[in-house]
Amino acid sequence: MFIHAAYEKKWNRTILSILWLVTFIAFICHALITELLSDPFSHPFQNHMLKDGTPAYFMAIAMLLLLELVIRKFSSWAHLALIAASHILSCMLVLYLYRDIHVAPVTFVFPLLVTCIFFRPLYLAVSVPVSIAELMWVFWETPPFDIPAVIAIIIVSSIIAGSYLAGFGVIARGKMLVQSLQRSIESEQELLIQNIIMDRMSKMDPLTGLYNHKSFQEYFDKLTSPEQSKAFPFQLAVIDIDNFKRVNDTYGHAVGDIALKQVASSIQEHMEPNDFAARYGGEEFVVLLHEPSVEAAYSKLERIRKQIARTPIDEMNRLPVTVSIGLHAYTGQESKVDCFAKADGALYASKNEGKNRITVL
Repeated sequence: MFIHAAYEKKWNRTILSILWLVTFIAFICHALITELLSDPFSHPFQNHMLKDGTPAYFMAIAMLLLLELVIRKFSSWAHLALIAASHILSCMLVLYLYRDIHVAPVTFVFPLLVTCIFFRPLYLAVSVPVSIAELMWVFWETPPFDIPAVIAIIIVSSIIAGSYLAGFGVIARGKMLVQSLQRSIESEQELLIQNIIMDRMSKMDPLTGLYNHKSFQEYFDKLTSPEQSKAFPFQLAVIDIDNFKRVNDTYGHAVGDIALKQVASSIQEHMEPNDFAARYGGEEFVVLLHEPSVEAAYSKLERIRKQIARTPIDEMNRLPVTVSIGLHAYTGQESKVDCFAKADGALYASKNEGKNRITVL
């Protein structure tokens, strides 16, 4: 909406600038015509302009100044005001300045150009009879109203009507192009969304909603690369569900999947935007934390461990599962393999020491 309003304001400003330019050019042309056609002895240039042209230009300038106020303070009326001003300016140019020039009534095509810019057929439909009425009024005000004048009215009216029909064609064609562009944009957006979905599906574990093994390896590679290792210190935790084979054997694999989802949910609940959690495989998870110290990382993992241990699973007779965790703080000097081996070794230490605990190595 904001962008649309900004474009509307820009076009209103452009049209008003065109009206100022047309008025200025008309003044210059009228001055030149007056100078060339006036008798310098009986009709001095300045007196002729003061009598014939100056009042019209004062009215035109006053109208344009009023338009400046309208488009700045009453923008909802800007369209109608600009179209009305184009009609009034055309009448002034023909009636007060160029009444002796036979092709001057063609000036009534000018409102067509202004109206077409807004791409609204209703505006154009109203402008057609208004322009023809203005044409007849101008001929009526500039006698003689004879057979040649009637022929001129018919010819100019035909030109105006034909021009306005062409304007309808321009608007219709423009709408077709806009619709075609919108369909193209919608198709591109749908393709983009599909690509995003496919990309996400390729990175996510479908059961738990965490990242998958491949995504973890890619991110882990970046964090341990020589370019990033010192810039982004982190802690690696390997989490394993205790006695998971017993869960599957006792309650079935469907209940095992429920346990996996619940553990993943507890992990995800404590993740911050900079953290990274993934299902490594089977009942094993990995978490990359960006805490300021290993103590802060341990505190976060302890909250996760306790939440999992006290959350009953209905399908397991409301018994919870527990997890063992191995934690290692990356030093920036070791390889990716060594880093993971230490975290994994800490996990096995937790298992050997009784499970449902965290070991830091």
